[in-house]
Amino acid sequence: MLALSSRIAVITIIAALSLGCGEKATDVKEAAQAALDAADYPTAVLQADKAIGMAVDDKALVWQAQQIKLQALARSGDGAQASALLEQLAGEYAVQVKSPLYMSVANELKKAGQTSAAIDVLDAGKKRFADEGEKFLAAIQELQTTVELDPAEIEKLKALGYL
Repeated sequence: MLALSSRIAVITIIAALSLGCGEKATDVKEAAQAALDAADYPTAVLQADKAIGMAVDDKALVWQAQQIKLQALARSGDGAQASALLEQLAGEYAVQVKSPLYMSVANELKKAGQTSAAIDVLDAGKKRFADEGEKFLAAIQELQTTVELDPAEIEKLKALGYL
């Protein structure tokens, strides 16, 4: 039978080896980015979530992983989750979240065929960045001319005061 000090030493060595051999949050974030670049959006979201969970104390890495997740959600056409995450990030990272991020998310949603969600994001951006309202109005007008709107989207634009 091992003495207590020997057991503690073995446990300490195993723990140290486990920590040294484990995945690093940076590597997981890079895997999320690679999945995003490869258009593997479900994997990008999973890896980004994993990186976020691993890097809770590294605000910069969490922000980067959140952006990857946001882009993956938007590109995959998950308008509801992309919009919700964008608004969450705008609250948590107010300094980093600027109007171009709203425009980018809206554009990705439009490309994914999620015109209604793109309208919501542009409208939210117009409200959040009132001093840049003309830019958002122009994007909404462009959306109206470049996408065939369904009746519900037309009604949404009317209800929001854009038609």
